[in-house]
Amino acid sequence: MAAKSNEDVEDVNTTRQSMTLVPVTGAIYHNGLEKPTERWSFELGLNLSEDKLLYTILKRLEKGYGIKDKCAALNIAKFKLQVSAKDFTPKLPEWPKGRIFSIDSQEQWDNCFPKILGHERELIVKVFVVEVVHMHEFISECGANCVNYGNGVERKEWQIAKWDQFKSAMQNKFGVLALSERWIQCVCNKRIMLNKPRAINFFQARHWKVCCENRSKTSRHDRSGQTSIIACFEKQAKDKEQSSHSECDPLSNNENDFDLENSGSAIDLDNIEYSDGFCDVPDLELCLRNNDQEILEMEVDITPETDDDSYSSSFDETDSDDGKDEFRNNKNYLANEIKSGFKRIHIAHVDPVAEKLQSFLNAGIFPKESMFYILLKNAVSYVDWFAKRKENHSLQFQWDNEVLQFLESLEYHGGRKVVNLWRGPGHDGEGPSGAVSGFDWKKWNWPLPGKTTRDKMYSGYSTENGIYAPLLQSFLQLSSEANSDILTLYEDSTVKIIPVALAKDGMQLKSGLLYDSRQGKIIGSTLNLDYNYIKQGEPEKVTLKSSIVQEAEAMCLTTLDAKFSLPVGVNNLTKGLTALDTFNMMKNETQEINVCLDHLQHSRTDSIIVQKTCCSHCAICTELGTVCDACSDKGHTVTEPALRPCDSCLEKEIQCIKAAVVCVSEDSESRNSGAQKELVRVNDEQSDPFLSIISPIPDGVHVAKRKRKSFSNWFLLVNNYRINLVQLRELSNDHALHSKLAPLVPLSAVRNRDRQDVESIMEISSPLVRKILTDNAKTVTHTVVPENDVVQDILYCVESQRNTIAFKDLTGETVVDVNKLTVEKLKKKLKDIGAWNEDYKRKPKKYLQEKLREALNNKVASETNPAQQTTHRRNHPSHIHFDGEIKQPVALCFDQDGNMYVSTFTGAVYVVWLHCNLVSLKGTVVSSLQLNSTLLYGIVSLNNVVYVSAHEDNGGIYKITFDDDNCGLAEKKVLSNGNSSCSRAHSLTNYTHNSFAFSDTGDSCIKTYNPTNNQVSVIVGNGTGTRDGSQAQFSQPTGICFDYETLFTADTSTGTLRMTTNVSSLLDYLEHLHLFGETFGLHTKKSTSVKVGISQAIEKLERVYSFDKKCVDAVTNLIGTTAVTQGPQGTESKVKI
Repeated sequence: MAAKSNEDVEDVNTTRQSMTLVPVTGAIYHNGLEKPTERWSFELGLNLSEDKLLYTILKRLEKGYGIKDKCAALNIAKFKLQVSAKDFTPKLPEWPKGRIFSIDSQEQWDNCFPKILGHERELIVKVFVVEVVHMHEFISECGANCVNYGNGVERKEWQIAKWDQFKSAMQNKFGVLALSERWIQCVCNKRIMLNKPRAINFFQARHWKVCCENRSKTSRHDRSGQTSIIACFEKQAKDKEQSSHSECDPLSNNENDFDLENSGSAIDLDNIEYSDGFCDVPDLELCLRNNDQEILEMEVDITPETDDDSYSSSFDETDSDDGKDEFRNNKNYLANEIKSGFKRIHIAHVDPVAEKLQSFLNAGIFPKESMFYILLKNAVSYVDWFAKRKENHSLQFQWDNEVLQFLESLEYHGGRKVVNLWRGPGHDGEGPSGAVSGFDWKKWNWPLPGKTTRDKMYSGYSTENGIYAPLLQSFLQLSSEANSDILTLYEDSTVKIIPVALAKDGMQLKSGLLYDSRQGKIIGSTLNLDYNYIKQGEPEKVTLKSSIVQEAEAMCLTTLDAKFSLPVGVNNLTKGLTALDTFNMMKNETQEINVCLDHLQHSRTDSIIVQKTCCSHCAICTELGTVCDACSDKGHTVTEPALRPCDSCLEKEIQCIKAAVVCVSEDSESRNSGAQKELVRVNDEQSDPFLSIISPIPDGVHVAKRKRKSFSNWFLLVNNYRINLVQLRELSNDHALHSKLAPLVPLSAVRNRDRQDVESIMEISSPLVRKILTDNAKTVTHTVVPENDVVQDILYCVESQRNTIAFKDLTGETVVDVNKLTVEKLKKKLKDIGAWNEDYKRKPKKYLQEKLREALNNKVASETNPAQQTTHRRNHPSHIHFDGEIKQPVALCFDQDGNMYVSTFTGAVYVVWLHCNLVSLKGTVVSSLQLNSTLLYGIVSLNNVVYVSAHEDNGGIYKITFDDDNCGLAEKKVLSNGNSSCSRAHSLTNYTHNSFAFSDTGDSCIKTYNPTNNQVSVIVGNGTGTRDGSQAQFSQPTGICFDYETLFTADTSTGTLRMTTNVSSLLDYLEHLHLFGETFGLHTKKSTSVKVGISQAIEKLERVYSFDKKCVDAVTNLIGTTAVTQGPQGTESKVKI
């Protein structure tokens, strides 16, 4: 912190010199004890100009000078203070110890204050314990005592005679029952306490007058007695007023004989205490007869009789009518009225609703933690504060934070109209808060804070971009403490470098502009849209649109040993940022983080963003690659600016504490990936010394999310099997596995959507889930949407009713589509058909397309007649033109030499040669064979041996042999329909290199046949049905095919396409997914992260990378491409890998 200025120090010294130290005696009194429990002395500094108020002195004494600590040591929770002043000079013989003057009002303090400063009087502070009792207990006690007021008092002989005389006079002459020297009961049964002359005057003017008028109507003979008693009280009042300024003698000194004319001496009003607006004992008749009154819990002051009889009366020369109630009782707290057994209570008439609330509170039905109590308490306190504010404008009121949060929640769910309806107009239209004069209940439904007040509950904030100085300062202070064991990169007497990792993560925002009343400007844009900006003129629409914030990117610093982490800044990003923009922001942020702690503590600007004023760069050192002589003399040992102490700290000869960013972690979206590549390039070229120690690291959490996203969105190809998250959902819903997987894999973890919850990654790939799948499932079947089957980039489709075979070239290269070809392929096709000219080398693509299209049209015109050309153009997709007729084809296949085999509905098998002229496909039937069976729905070529399946009852699976000229020689039935091995064969497809698969509609399953050993086994199918999962069922399996090793089955009865894959590939992927998440510390909420060392982490990441790379290489080899593969090809994206 900054040192105090000389002017501040002089002001403090002047104030101290003007103070006068006065001696003070403190004493603590416990309940029931006559002498103080503890007594001590101390000095108090008083200033004539600043300590004029008694209230401030009492507050100072309560907070300090050992009073609070001593009370805490004596287990005193609540106490009150009484101050008085004692003369140093004794006054003999009445005051041998010095006369004591009570100080219970500001006027008395003003009189005593100069004498205390002049050391003529000593200040005495007495601490009295305050007890809390329930009013019903006090009323019960008072009621019991009031019955025997006159009988339970011990009196001396002379007092007994006076008491009898007084009681007899009250009863015989006035009809007043004397209960004690203090209490009388009027003929109207009302109990009256004889207190100070003020109470007598009130009794005479109010109650006695009314009571006499009422009694005069019924009885006239008591009129003389009434006059006598009035004269008696008037004389008593007169005597007391004359002696109100005299010294207060003890009761034992009043030994004058009692007579009726001076009955006040028996009552001894001088020694009857009263207090501010409180009755010493309540009107029991009023309290007890009203059952609707509430039993309140009030404060009670109980202090012992002091052995010091040198108390003076609280009425002195300054005692005036100011500050008195209707009884002319003093409202102030009177010091000498706190005595043994005296209790301070307040009697009030309570509404029945308040009575019920209090009874609910006492019974525990209505807890004070409830929202209703908090709202009611705040509403009452607000109205009370508003009323008191008229007298004291310095009073402050603050709404409970729970009320503010409750209203914010109500506004969030119900809207602002609901809050306004509940609250009412309030002070709306009454001007500023300081000008509001009164509280009008007509404008309030319930006193609640307004929107402006609720907005003040939020902490401070900023919409600026960059690193926030207070947050970075807190990070450096906490991480550089002496008792901190955080890893340091380098430390000596001049510098302390704390290596940190900068993690950045963005969150999409709903774009828009909003006026912020706290900042006085429009937020939601990177421009400073304040009043000054608007005054400059209307901004351009393009500029304003491009400045709209689309994303908020938070920045968090973490020490390299992962022991401390703290967010330090934010960037509000707009749309259309490039990789270079991201790179420049990264560079700027790392330099702001590198500012040292001393600069943050002493450099203050209007902005909350860190200013890059900390310099530690030397161009000569950077150019030489070593520390120059000038820097070496200063104490520098390295050339990297991020690792050097700044010049300011070196001049001050203090240790320079700073954080050095050694790695930046971001997600792998395109602009961040480009910025990371740019950082790698800059470091390789060593072109920027400020970035020389920084390495880019993709965020492991985001990579794990994207791996799961690929697993959810695409059917990945792993070990030649298609896998997807939906297969795991099928297994979790499987009747045989549901009870085991449901507790481990919730439904939310296996839904096909882009979830951002990293916990699901660890849930679906946990070792326990993988073990259950390994032990209980071999295959998994799932119903999918049909996908196209491609053979050499051409899709073939048999059309039985049209007696033809349709095809679709998917690439546009076999049957040329000039619109799909690149420039290089256009040139190649022109060369293939002999239409190339050397002048075409520099021609544009559109020109080459026209030339190729013209050449193809000429080729078609020369090979076909006009009628065939018109028919060809109408066909879409195109059909193969056969030289002979093939009736009702139903299945086809290709052998290793590219020959097409076609089976028909009538039982014929054809061999076709295909050839292409870049415009169409033509087929030549070279051989055919007629079988004895029909319905040849399946045909397959296994090692150039053709097998067909006949679906009729006496059919089966036949092996067909052709000679070298493709002439059919013979047929052989290898499997017959109607037995356990083959109930009713339908379709055939290749399975492995020495076996094929066929669909058995009779057994509702898919089987495989090995011709070498004539073995038949079931691949998938467990009875008739529609069940998916590990024990799949089929209703009517007909068409089948394999996508590599993933089986697709057309279930004709249900109209669905079913996919069956091996669980081992799914488990292999989940194992490496779990390994990746475990490396970066991902874990579920019910578990903790696994601690992984650097070497172990590198080893695990290499295993994951090898697995992903193997899957990509397998796909590129299978599809025969060197291009980058993505999700549609069955691999994860290259950016992710």
